[in-house]
Amino acid sequence: MNVCVIILTKKENKVKVTKVGRFLHFRKDAGNSLSYDFSDKSFIKITNYRNPRTVISPQSFFRGMTFNEVFDGCVDDKYKKFILKVQKANNRCSNIGTFLQRLHRYQNLEQWILQGFDVSWSCKVSIQNIPKNLLRIMKGMSSDQTEPLISNPQLGEKVIQKSIEYLYKEEGAEAVIAFLNRSGLYNFIALVETYNYEYRSLIKYVKYLKEREGFNPWSTFSQIYDYARMQRSMTLKYNKYPKYFATVHDIVTQNYNIFKKEYSKKLFENNLDLSLEHIGINYCMVVPREPDHIKQEGVNLHHCVASYISDVSEGRTKIIFLRKKNKPEKSLITVEIRKKKVTQASGEYNRRLSSDEMEYLRHYCKKRDIKI
Repeated sequence: MNVCVIILTKKENKVKVTKVGRFLHFRKDAGNSLSYDFSDKSFIKITNYRNPRTVISPQSFFRGMTFNEVFDGCVDDKYKKFILKVQKANNRCSNIGTFLQRLHRYQNLEQWILQGFDVSWSCKVSIQNIPKNLLRIMKGMSSDQTEPLISNPQLGEKVIQKSIEYLYKEEGAEAVIAFLNRSGLYNFIALVETYNYEYRSLIKYVKYLKEREGFNPWSTFSQIYDYARMQRSMTLKYNKYPKYFATVHDIVTQNYNIFKKEYSKKLFENNLDLSLEHIGINYCMVVPREPDHIKQEGVNLHHCVASYISDVSEGRTKIIFLRKKNKPEKSLITVEIRKKKVTQASGEYNRRLSSDEMEYLRHYCKKRDIKI
């Protein structure tokens, strides 16, 4: 007896998916098609080559098909990769209509993936804000190296882009990654844009501080920013890259705290001794008239003379300024006299006096019967 076995096979619903401009097109072999318009989130359906009509829901078009079966038909593999990343981000949403209406939230992700980058679905940086020369650099890097770049919200900042190009050219991709992994990049940006630091010099300086003074690279930008903020509040001219940053930072912090403190002008004036002033051939001695003059001296010369204001006000010590005769307004040397004896005399960053300065100070002390 002959037995006829009939095997029933499920008819495959094949869909071709293409993205053109603002439209995502779905076309079946039978000629039926559906287009999703990203501009107004509408669905346009064409059945058996009839005139297109707008439909509320696309579900009837995709009836009997799973999400994967639909999007397996993506003509562009990169776009398919984009779709799957977005689906994962939406907890594997299977309702195609709902999914399509959410796609517009991921325009940044779409742009990066279509350019060949492997990025996280949470990417918030627009590729349109990245210059072409930087994109060329990034395309020469591995996906592991570009991932932290693209996921960094500061990538859109011009100073960060310039810094990446500079670091990549000088030291390679690993230096770029190390730079972007540092905390406080917003401080780095502020130092360049607000405090007029030069980004290449600033990068070199941070490297110097790590090697010379053992600074933790995670906190360096914030410490330099703190230093610049305090200096700017006291003076417009200061050394942006001091050789001994830790020491200078401590002095500036002390001066800043004193700078904010109010002192009694009347008490200060009661202990003024204008007889200490003197004019020589090349140099002169100037007596500060008020507490702010001593504050400014400490700021100008980057030392801690401001901490002596209380002693000066209460008559325990004298502070006078040694300056050039033709520039009596410009800070040069600060001198402390206590009990008719010079106890300290120093210039910027506590430098020692030059031979000419010392010669004048000796001459001055001899005339005033002051020990040195």
